[in-house]
Amino acid sequence: MRIAVELDPPADNAAGDSLTFLREGARSLVAAGADYITMADNPRAVARGDSVALASLTHVCTGIPVIPHITCRDRNLVALRSGLCALDMAGIHEVLVVTGDPVREEDRARVGRRAEFHSAELSRYIGEWNLDPVCFSKPFSVSAALNINAPNFAAELKRAEKKAQSGVTRFFTQPILSAKGLRNLETARRETGQELYGGILPIVSEKNARFLAGGIRGISVGEDVINQYRGINKDEAMTVAINISLEYARAMRNDVTGFYVITPFRRIDLVEKIVRELKNDGRVCVPTELTKAS
Repeated sequence: MRIAVELDPPADNAAGDSLTFLREGARSLVAAGADYITMADNPRAVARGDSVALASLTHVCTGIPVIPHITCRDRNLVALRSGLCALDMAGIHEVLVVTGDPVREEDRARVGRRAEFHSAELSRYIGEWNLDPVCFSKPFSVSAALNINAPNFAAELKRAEKKAQSGVTRFFTQPILSAKGLRNLETARRETGQELYGGILPIVSEKNARFLAGGIRGISVGEDVINQYRGINKDEAMTVAINISLEYARAMRNDVTGFYVITPFRRIDLVEKIVRELKNDGRVCVPTELTKAS
C-alpha cells in the first residue's frame, strides 16, 4: 500500500527555516515510509510559498518524488504551462490539479480569479501539451481531488468521471473522518475504476476538530471523533490522533490503492508515527465501530 504525505509550503520565511523544514521534513517522512510528498497550492486561497517552485527545490535537493498541486484559480493558461515547463526541467512529471478553494469573502475586493476553467479542463490541456513534442521532455501524469464528503456525492462522482475522461488517472480524497465518508469511498471504488488514495488528517485537539467540522469546505468530522478529544491534554491528543487515523485507514484499506496523509501544523513527528504504523499494519482487521453500515 503506497503512501503520499502532504507537506504544505509555509506561509512565510520569517524564521529563515522554511526550505530547511521542507527539505528535512520530506527526508524524515520518506525515511518513515512515505512514497511521495505532495504540496498544496495556496489552500483556502491564502498565499503560501509557490507550490511549483518549492516542489522543484525540494525534489532537486533531495531526489524525493514530489507531486505539486496546481490550482486553476490563480493562473491563466500561459502561467500554468510555464509552471509545468519548470517542473519538467526539475524532473517532476506528476501534478495534482484542482480548481481551487473560493477566495475568502474579506479578500474578494482585492483578489480576483485569474482562470475561467476548472480542473477537468486543465487535465485536458495537459493531455494536449503532452502530445506536443516540443513541450515537455516526458509526459505528465495527472491526479485530481475527489470530495468524498460532498453533500451530493452522485454529482461529485459525475465530476470525477469527467476528470477521468480528461486524462486523470488517480484521485486523492478529502480526509475521511465519518462513517458516511467510508460509505462514499466504497461507492467511489466501485464506480470510478481509478486509483484512489484515501485521505487521512490527524486532528490535534478538540478545538481543531470543531474548526474542521464547521469551517473547512470539503471536510466532515463525525461527532464520535470530536468527543474523543474532550478534556484531554496535548500528549493524550497525539495518541488519540494516531489511533483514529489508523482506525479509519484500516476501515478504508480494501477500497483504496494507497493513503494520503495530510500534515497538520508542521507536525511531522505525528505524521511519521502514523506512516510507520501504516507501513507495518497490513494484518489488522477492520474495527467494528467504523463499519460502513454504521
